[in-house]
Amino acid sequence: MAYGILQARALPRDVKAAPTDANDLISEIVQYLVLAGIRTLCLQGDIAKRSVAMRDMDDALANEHDQARLAREAASQHQNNFQRSQEQRKVAELRA
Repeated sequence: MAYGILQARALPRDVKAAPTDANDLISEIVQYLVLAGIRTLCLQGDIAKRSVAMRDMDDALANEHDQARLAREAASQHQNNFQRSQEQRKVAELRA
């Protein structure tokens, strides 16, 4: 957001518009460097925000993966228990 506003400010490109006084030139250069530093900080902030968002998405995906794995394991255990109970029922019927 602030990056777009700061991007418009730069040193004059036209030689006639450039400051002729040394103090004005130094002031313009300092202003430019400060704005460049602010731009860098804004970009670093955006990168950090995106990095946090990506890490959160990775964590959520890993959590979903773990939940799906646990659900598969529970379903497999349930199926094994069901098959075991069916086998026990057949054995009990054969003995009776």
